[in-house]
Amino acid sequence: MFTILHQPFPRESSFRKQILNAFLSGLIVTFFLRIFSPFEFATAPVNNLNLFALGYGVITTVIILLFIFIEFFFPLLFKEDRWTIGKNILYYFILVFLIGSANVFYTSLLTRLKVGFDTFLTFQFYTLSITLVVVSALTMMKYFRSLNFYKKEAQIADDKVHQLKPLNENVLLSIKSENEKENFQLFLDDLIFIEAADNYSKIVFKNNNKINTTLIRSSLKRLEEQLKQPELFRCHRTYIVQLRNVENVIGNSQGYRLNLKHMQHSIPVSRRAGKDVQERINLLIG
Repeated sequence: MFTILHQPFPRESSFRKQILNAFLSGLIVTFFLRIFSPFEFATAPVNNLNLFALGYGVITTVIILLFIFIEFFFPLLFKEDRWTIGKNILYYFILVFLIGSANVFYTSLLTRLKVGFDTFLTFQFYTLSITLVVVSALTMMKYFRSLNFYKKEAQIADDKVHQLKPLNENVLLSIKSENEKENFQLFLDDLIFIEAADNYSKIVFKNNNKINTTLIRSSLKRLEEQLKQPELFRCHRTYIVQLRNVENVIGNSQGYRLNLKHMQHSIPVSRRAGKDVQERINLLIG
């Protein structure tokens, strides 16, 4: 059971969509309270139930926006390649706990409800119990939906990878540093992948059936512009991969991963590059 909590889980990468979801969440809360009136909401001692419900919606939106801006300013805490089902559930658990806490004090302010420890715990218990079940269910639904989609797409890409043939004519690559004082040369067939490493790029290649690495002072973007061979594909913001050295393609809920020949290493493919990688492989197949 606990192993599934460590499974990778996709995060919404669009800041605009996150903002939109925050406002939609507030609207849903507002309309839900007015339409279904749970927890005897309709009998609340206030003058205007519509404004009362809107207040809960505003609280929901504001706290979600706060979390979004925390993620915006501290992106390393929310890196997708480290994000799991368990972290996603915990994230929403904390989020809803804060919303529930704010709701208790908001209710006290407008209805003169006495806030004691028992009242606070009771309010949180109902809020968190219901929301935890809903969030967990939605998280698992999204996980399996994404997993099934990317597994199918990865299988299509994998079938195409196995149709790739060796190079008819090997090409000698010349990789120059930013100051052009370094000039590293290797054959295209020997290149496995290039990885961003701060102000450097790490080149991973094979030499006499052994895996070697070297660093060159250059950004990955500059190397991408420098190396125009169709076999070299920018599949992720930190990786350029040589597609003919891909052993197979696997899928998880976050997208594809490319398993490489000659080494126990896999390269992530960003969701945005998912379709592009298939188109590039089709180009190589001819």
